[in-house]
Amino acid sequence: MKDFLSFKQQFLRSYKFSLCISLFILLAVSFYADLSAHHSSHSSDHCHDSKDDPSNATALGLALETRFWTFVQNQQVEKFSKKISSIFQGLNIQGIYTREEQIAGLATSTLTSFEILNPKGTRSGDVLVFSYEFIVGVGSDLTPGPELTIWKKHGDSWQMVSQSYVPFLP
Repeated sequence: MKDFLSFKQQFLRSYKFSLCISLFILLAVSFYADLSAHHSSHSSDHCHDSKDDPSNATALGLALETRFWTFVQNQQVEKFSKKISSIFQGLNIQGIYTREEQIAGLATSTLTSFEILNPKGTRSGDVLVFSYEFIVGVGSDLTPGPELTIWKKHGDSWQMVSQSYVPFLP
């Protein structure tokens, strides 16, 4: 029991640290980021939104994440890679990972199905913060758990600049 409580405390500290780092990245991106990454010219790869309707942040985040994870599930590496910004940074309980590490990991993943539960989105201008519980299908080598993704609008498309996640407790 003592080991479980120690593990739980360590997990909660890691989760809080992950959220703090993600929020710091959001702050940096919203004020200083200069995105020069490519974006697709195909309208099917874009999520359109209304700048005049900030209450639409959750629906926009859900559309962006669903499209992204569908690309991953279908092993469309070129498409999901274009959705990951050149300044991407990720964070999980093992540490920080780069854009290249994210792409390599997702390119070899065996995601068979997914669900996005309890979505929550907030938006300030061209920055969207989206959090949710990620549920993966049986047979997937991806870890289910709470996720926090920061998206930045570049031109007429959105790119992922940060993602933070932790696995659900066993």
